[in-house]
Amino acid sequence: MNTYREVVLWNAFPWHPHGAEATTTNRKPRLPEVREGHAAFDALMGCFTHKLCVLAVGKVAQDALARWGGLECTGYIRHPAQGGEAKFRAQFREHAASIL
Repeated sequence: MNTYREVVLWNAFPWHPHGAEATTTNRKPRLPEVREGHAAFDALMGCFTHKLCVLAVGKVAQDALARWGGLECTGYIRHPAQGGEAKFRAQFREHAASIL
C-alpha cells in the first residue's frame, strides 16, 4: 500500500505562456520563465504537510523537476497541447491508478 494521499500536476511555467499577438495561443515556456516557476513550485509544495506525488506535465516540466530535485515521487505525463489531450488523459489515469 502506498502512502500518497494526493497527486499534484506541475507544468514548467505555472502561468499561461502565449504568443505576443494572441493570448489564446500556447507556446513552450522560455528558460527564464521556467526558472520563475521554481519559486512558485516551492511555495505550492510548502502548502502540503503530507506526502504527495508530483506529475510533470510535459518534457520541460520533467526536466525542471529533475534539476530541482528533492522529490520522492515524480512521474511524467504528456502535455495536452498540440494534439496531446487523449494521451494526457490516458497517462493521468494510469498514474492515478498506480499512485493513489
